[in-house]
Amino acid sequence: MSNLRMPLTPPDCDLRDFQRMMIDISRLRQSSFDAVIDDSAWRAGVNLWFSAWHAIPAGSLENEDGALAKAAGLGRDVKTWRKVKKDALRGFVECEDGRLYHETVCEFALEAWIEKLVQRISSGAGNAKRWKSTFDATPIEAMLSDAADRLAAIAPDSKSLAKARRRESRTDAASIPPGRADDPTGTTTASHRDHETIPPGSLETGTGTGIIGVITPIPAQRAQDVFPKPDFATDQVWRDFLANRKRKKLANTATAHTKLLRDLDRLSSPEWPPSRLLEHAAAKGWGGIYDPNGDDQHGARQFTSQPSAGDLRGHRPDPALDLVRRARAAEGPPDYSPPDWRDGPALPSFGSGRP
Repeated sequence: MSNLRMPLTPPDCDLRDFQRMMIDISRLRQSSFDAVIDDSAWRAGVNLWFSAWHAIPAGSLENEDGALAKAAGLGRDVKTWRKVKKDALRGFVECEDGRLYHETVCEFALEAWIEKLVQRISSGAGNAKRWKSTFDATPIEAMLSDAADRLAAIAPDSKSLAKARRRESRTDAASIPPGRADDPTGTTTASHRDHETIPPGSLETGTGTGIIGVITPIPAQRAQDVFPKPDFATDQVWRDFLANRKRKKLANTATAHTKLLRDLDRLSSPEWPPSRLLEHAAAKGWGGIYDPNGDDQHGARQFTSQPSAGDLRGHRPDPALDLVRRARAAEGPPDYSPPDWRDGPALPSFGSGRP
């Protein structure tokens, strides 16, 4: 009977989309790896960790000197690799599948893998609700349970493990029907919440940091609505009113909301209750509440094609032109009048012969 251990990570554990790997600095500085080996072996060993992180299964390496030399950053220099091999492989153990697994790298890899599986379940449930389809989470749940068991064997105090166990005890993801508001994480939501199901840094959120293992995600709090809809307003009227404010680039702050309610109270009357005032403002394209009996001063600016009698330049006065007008008015009406050509001598006729 073989004394080799079962592989520390599942065969399908793939973290190649995690571009960054967690390094516990305090843990590394207190390890014998950092304390006793020389610089060449230290560099080769760290390169082995990085190569193992993106291997399949994650946390493992092929147990062959040529492959290990390349993974250690030594290329084809197998001779140099064999000089540093013993110290560089500190922490790696051979398992039943013939591959070498690093226990600490596998611990972080399993934590990342668990969070990735949780996200798959959450996304599947959210898509099923959105598209009114069915989603069977049983296969992923089995993978999740297997990963949790492997993590318990090497890091029973892992925070990610405790979170996974709590989730298994309160939720049966396979029983969630399409369209239900509960996602597999046990959180009531209209859609899956990446920020509540995986820690910041996981590539499953698209952030690309890949920092996992020691971060406990904190549920995001919804921002309080500082510009809520009044109880008397209908949804459509409120949407139209907010659209007017957005078009006019008016800020929907708590102060602006207080002024809105104050104006509604001040201008309301039996004829114009607050609901009618708000509907009137939305229909007029206003971003605030104004006196409904003075629409012209709040609507669009009116322009006429003809200038006013007292100002030929519209709303912009011309001081020089005003002086000319006053001078002409002081002189009185002009004495000149056009002549009446009928009072003059008759014109000779033409075409009646010689004069």
